Amino acid sequence: MNKNEQGQSVLPDDTYQILVLQRPNEAVLSDFWTVFELIHTYHTDDWPEDAFWLRHLPFTLLSKFSSFYIEDLGFTYENPHRVVLTVGWEFLSWLDALKERGWEWWSCEVGETTVTLVLLINDLPERLDALLEVLRLFNLQVIRHFVNYYPEREIRHLNWYDYG
Repeated sequence: MNKNEQGQSVLPDDTYQILVLQRPNEAVLSDFWTVFELIHTYHTDDWPEDAFWLRHLPFTLLSKFSSFYIEDLGFTYENPHRVVLTVGWEFLSWLDALKERGWEWWSCEVGETTVTLVLLINDLPERLDALLEVLRLFNLQVIRHFVNYYPEREIRHLNWYDYG
């Protein structure tokens, strides 16, 4: 976490969200940090080509994305037996959502049983859905979610969401 001189955690002055995750094993945590740090490094104005992401993202993440084709839509909506097909994110759509994400990594803290992420929100609505897809693909469980939609100096809109 970002800390002040006294070692106390410091939160952004503006809109932010905190996600508290159940801590995964070290291998999953390592892959998650690789993805998260890559995302944090690049922004809309310096976003790498798609091939860069294919070379640098862990295979454990890439292998879980959907190979989604337009024919799948026909199956989803017109199948005669009304079988529900769950289609995850297509890789390039996910990349586009991250490019225009509207949030930045502010800080994190890894505890014995939890991982806490603090995100600074730059645009509303923020595109947290692409990050949540990373959590889903790595089977990371959000156990608490804190939302602050107003700057510290204004009346705060505080919500804790428990997923337990």
